[in-house]
Amino acid sequence: MTRTEAGETVLQAFTSDAALPSGWSTWQRATGRELAGVLAGKRLQLNPGSAVTATIPGDDVAARVRG
Repeated sequence: MTRTEAGETVLQAFTSDAALPSGWSTWQRATGRELAGVLAGKRLQLNPGSAVTATIPGDDVAARVRG
């Protein structure tokens, strides 16, 4: 996890191995359901640094998983 200049906590995630930036040596594989459990009050940033990046409120992800 990382913090923005505004103080928000962001979890960066990648949708595939191909989307991982070169040089990243530490990462772990997780499902969306697993991520939802740690996203309360945070933001989920998908594929940061790529041509298509999305940032989603973690509370929205968690609520969607809970149904």
